[in-house]
Amino acid sequence: MVEVIYQPRKQIIIHEYSRYDTVKDLIRGAFSAVPPGATAGPLRWVDGIVLMYTAYPMTDAIVKELIEGRVHWDHVSFAPMEEYKPAIHVEDLQITVRIVNVSINPTFRAIAKFIKENLM
Repeated sequence: MVEVIYQPRKQIIIHEYSRYDTVKDLIRGAFSAVPPGATAGPLRWVDGIVLMYTAYPMTDAIVKELIEGRVHWDHVSFAPMEEYKPAIHVEDLQITVRIVNVSINPTFRAIAKFIKENLM
């Protein structure tokens, strides 16, 4: 019989971040090149914040870090958003951005807690 092991990540390392005052400001900063009428995203919502992140390419060094339980995020953008909404329309850009509720994920809850306590 095969053994199944759950081994959660040990660390999420954030190398840079951008804090926005509003979700719409984050969307303007992240999706300004999206053509009008398009749907973009998704952003991730967790425990009162919305965020997006950029990971590093899967090089040998990054894969080694992942196997050892460390995730490196190059950049995280975030903004406060008290209540979850599945999408937000930004009129001046004429785009809609999808938002996924990831509050069920313990890793994302830990990230949100860290952001609230240290970066907001």
